[in-house]
Amino acid sequence: MRVLLVDVPDPLRGPLRVALGERHEVEEFDGDVREPAAWAGRPVVDVVVHGDPDAEADASTRIERATLGTWNLLTTTSATRYVRLSTMRLFDSYDSGWGVTEEWSPRPTARPRDLAAHLAEITSRELTRSRPIEARVLRLDDVVDRAGFEAGPAPTWLHVEDAVRAIVRAVEFPAASSEPTGPRWRAWHIVRGSGRYPLADARREPLAFAPRHPGPAQFRPDAAAPAPAWPQRPARLAGLPRPERITLFGAGGPLGVVTYAALSDRHVLRVTDARPLAEIAARPPQSANAPVPAGAPPAPHEELVVDIADLDAVRSAAAGADCLINCAVVRADPVGAFRVNVLGALHAMLAARDAGVPRVVHTGPTLTLPPHPRGYTDDRDVGEGAPSRSGDDLYFLTKLLGQEVCRVMAEQHAIACPVLLFCAFVDPTRPREQPLHPFAVSWADAGRAMAAAARVESLPEPSPVLNVLAPSPHGRYLGDRVQDVLGWHAVDRLDAFWLRATAPTSTQGT
Repeated sequence: MRVLLVDVPDPLRGPLRVALGERHEVEEFDGDVREPAAWAGRPVVDVVVHGDPDAEADASTRIERATLGTWNLLTTTSATRYVRLSTMRLFDSYDSGWGVTEEWSPRPTARPRDLAAHLAEITSRELTRSRPIEARVLRLDDVVDRAGFEAGPAPTWLHVEDAVRAIVRAVEFPAASSEPTGPRWRAWHIVRGSGRYPLADARREPLAFAPRHPGPAQFRPDAAAPAPAWPQRPARLAGLPRPERITLFGAGGPLGVVTYAALSDRHVLRVTDARPLAEIAARPPQSANAPVPAGAPPAPHEELVVDIADLDAVRSAAAGADCLINCAVVRADPVGAFRVNVLGALHAMLAARDAGVPRVVHTGPTLTLPPHPRGYTDDRDVGEGAPSRSGDDLYFLTKLLGQEVCRVMAEQHAIACPVLLFCAFVDPTRPREQPLHPFAVSWADAGRAMAAAARVESLPEPSPVLNVLAPSPHGRYLGDRVQDVLGWHAVDRLDAFWLRATAPTSTQGT
């Protein structure tokens, strides 16, 4: 087989190349994994082994390499097998008394190393839902060379030779399923078993990992030891201050326009976009009847041109604010989508953390729309509790990753970050030529929901996910939680758009 090594860290790179080179043709990628052009004209490969070498990189770079880099690898190379080198640090938030195995959910911290690894796993998982690529995720303990291991080992150390053997095995064992709809994503814990974590699924077929350097047994059962601490659920946030000054990112988009309209009479807004609002206003609307900005806002409001992918610019725009609202989005361009939808979410949360801003309102599309077998379009009563399913849709995937950034950072830093999810928008006073999707809301009601999220005084958890939609007779999607959490309900009923052979008109709800 032809094996491509991408960003494999030291001390693994050399030993891994030697071990794989005994039976395979091995090549190392020497470009920037974030650049799609770097993959043009590359030879056909069968397997990609992808790591994270940037231990000293800043958070933005590390997360962009983990997310956009994984996207590029899985959408541009010819490989049908992807081996991701992840980390056991995703489980360090559990008390050491628990026997954490592959059945346990990751609990990443907001540290760049953890967050990057977590987002890379999600990216590969979602892409393999839709593409015929098998992803094998190896969560490695802390790899150390022979001399280091013999000097210890510490509870989380893994001998480099054992790590290399596990990776080679992941490269070589036959595919889990020959069926096109068979399982295509799986994670294993590559640990020595005598340290911080027990050896579980990885020791069984098909990986059959047996460490040759177990070291001393450092975690023995002790009947007298206290019971391990139970993992804490996200705590309720109460007593949130009512904001006076709000920074709005993505103010030139239609959701930003209606958000400004709903807030500008009672708050001082700093509105930002990547281009001047007057320039955006001079262009055609994003869709039929979509709101457009009126130009620069009058005093006391102000306008700034801000690229949300620029962390320093975001921090400057957040200065003096007590609430940040993120409506920024890029849908079609891969580089732009990852930088705006993923890094933009990261930058808003970093700016809030660093400036002590207590509240961020995040937005995105409902992530339950991919068709069978990936999503829930044929199910009933699909609410916020349904796990997100983006598949390989660029827009959905990048917004899912941004939403996960918000959740992790909000929980760790006690930042109130309600996430409002939308799908279809409508002006109920105007007819439509196309049928209206059941997950729909009027533009004005969308703005009112955004205002409610900016003003709510308490949240049941730091980052609740809320569906924003008008009541629908379809039986498909639920939006009850937004009323419970924000006290919002749709004023504009959209029933007329779903009547048979009836011209739609506006109907006011109560």
